[in-house]
Amino acid sequence: MTAKPSMTTTRSPLEPLRILTSLARVAALTLALCGAATAQTAPQLPLQPVLEFMPNTLDWRVADLNLETAARQLDAARAAAGLNVAGGGRYDYSNRNVGGVNTDGGNLVVSLNASLTVLPWGPAFDAVRTATRGFERAALDRTDARNLIYLNAITLYYSTRIAIQDLELARASEALSATQLKNADAQLKNGVINRDAYLNIQRASEAARVTTLTAKNALEITKIGFFNAINQPVRDDVVLVTAPTELALPPGSIEGLLQAALMRRGDVLKAKSRVDDAEDALSNANRDRFLPVLSANVGIGQFAGQTQTGASVNAGLNFQSGVVTSSASLPVVYPALPANVQVGTTFTLSAQLNLPLLAPSSDARIASAVASLESAKAGLESVQRGADLDVRQRYNDALSAAARLGVAKIGVQNSRLALETAQTRLAAGLNTALDVESAKLNQRQAERDFESAISLQVNAVYRLQNALGSFGPLGK
Repeated sequence: MTAKPSMTTTRSPLEPLRILTSLARVAALTLALCGAATAQTAPQLPLQPVLEFMPNTLDWRVADLNLETAARQLDAARAAAGLNVAGGGRYDYSNRNVGGVNTDGGNLVVSLNASLTVLPWGPAFDAVRTATRGFERAALDRTDARNLIYLNAITLYYSTRIAIQDLELARASEALSATQLKNADAQLKNGVINRDAYLNIQRASEAARVTTLTAKNALEITKIGFFNAINQPVRDDVVLVTAPTELALPPGSIEGLLQAALMRRGDVLKAKSRVDDAEDALSNANRDRFLPVLSANVGIGQFAGQTQTGASVNAGLNFQSGVVTSSASLPVVYPALPANVQVGTTFTLSAQLNLPLLAPSSDARIASAVASLESAKAGLESVQRGADLDVRQRYNDALSAAARLGVAKIGVQNSRLALETAQTRLAAGLNTALDVESAKLNQRQAERDFESAISLQVNAVYRLQNALGSFGPLGK
């Protein structure tokens, strides 16, 4: 993410290979979703093929196209500063009557004009420098967009796994509540429990049914978001088999991480680039205000009277724009010349100098550039402060997620001990099978909470890495 984008914007000859790679990613994800034709179980979908498929999504292509647009703008700026050649022609017809003698004839001249920016100042090279920084910012935008795409895919993948577990737990809880309600019916008839206790059990059963309906709706919405993110139709039979694995925090102290973030984050680098734009604009405004308008031209050609009879060549240099211009013309058809007309060669040399003494518009441009520079510097300082706060917040979130994960681990251990105790008490006749089923359900809930805590910890670490400017689950 921190590498400076390449300035080569021509299309790579490896483009067909990238297309084949893209097709291979689509095929791999399709096979993972479909599974083997003879398989009796649901198809399994690991996380890795999902991440490898993300370059084929619409959001990824939009980010690539935005960078491609900036690349074409840079190409256009470079082309404008390069050699430009144009050809043309002119035809004149005249009919003259001199001393009762009528003469007519045509004059056809073809020409070739060329221009080239040779001095390191002027609008052409200014535009190249501006377009170069625009391309660099577009590359940073693309990297940020890709990171968000990856983060969204990872979050949705794990969220869908948790939503599936929530529905399974809700259905198990509903079934257990239904059994408890059935037993409560018999207990109420036998006078073992009173009416108020029965109503509490009945309300708990109804609440479990509502929880199941809520979990089902939540899973449907989560699945739609996940499959939309990978441009695939929603599937109810796909098993998301990759469980989250706890990640380590980036090494180093918080202060060291902050310093690294200010060197790598895309928003900080883009703000610095805008300061460079503003400084360049101010430098250009000062240059244009005091740079004299100086131009020089030289030409040579063959003439007879007022008629061009041979080739002519002209060249000039505009010191303010830094552009060299040249032109050549050649008469192809011209009237016959009288015998007494002398043909000769002409040589011209001209120079023009204008000194800017009073230029209110240029002074206003300088003042505007100064204000823009101050604004850009203030924007950079604001972005740096925001980056500092963002990194600190993400770092604290990661620490909190790790602490919650520790609590979830203890919860799993306690639920297992509770299940063992319930089974022991059942064997001793001190409780019922429903108590064991309830302990099993509590253990499943604790394991679900543990996986949710891991996924939140993974998400927190990834978001911290993204805030540091170093995120990329596939090394992008």
